[in-house]
Amino acid sequence: MKKLHLLCAAAAIVAPATAFAQETTSSIRGQVTSGGAPVANAQVTIVHDPSGTTSTVDSDSSGAFSASGLRVGGPYSVEVSADGYDTIKITDLYLTAGEAFRVPVELPKQEASKDIVVTGTRVQEVGGVQTPDTPKAKAVLTQEMIARQNPGQTILDTINLVPTSLPEQ
Repeated sequence: MKKLHLLCAAAAIVAPATAFAQETTSSIRGQVTSGGAPVANAQVTIVHDPSGTTSTVDSDSSGAFSASGLRVGGPYSVEVSADGYDTIKITDLYLTAGEAFRVPVELPKQEASKDIVVTGTRVQEVGGVQTPDTPKAKAVLTQEMIARQNPGQTILDTINLVPTSLPEQ
């Protein structure tokens, strides 16, 4: 009988403690889509801005992602990237204990590259005859570089400013 009283007393002490247990973390969940279609294998990077703590997850085949065990509060920033899509960054998210913050993400398709690639071979003159020289040059010009081109400057002048290109001879 004494054992029964001890068992009941122990249960009376432990039961209220479990009833008052609180969730001390939060989570971020969402779905990554593009044009309404799910984006699988998108990388979702969640950063707690004040501490720099990072959590990285990938979206599943339905575009869904979930990161749990995150600190309550914020601000948090979420960056979502996937091959063939522009990267999206969402900032100033604040999390509440025990609640999942839902983040729907719409990724825009990546536009085709607007870079100009110039490849060439240096020509060497030997005995009055021009022969191709072995070193090759490849220069990638961005739209920004072309826009910054000085008046009176030719495209060859701009190419010569690219570190990987060979100067004219």
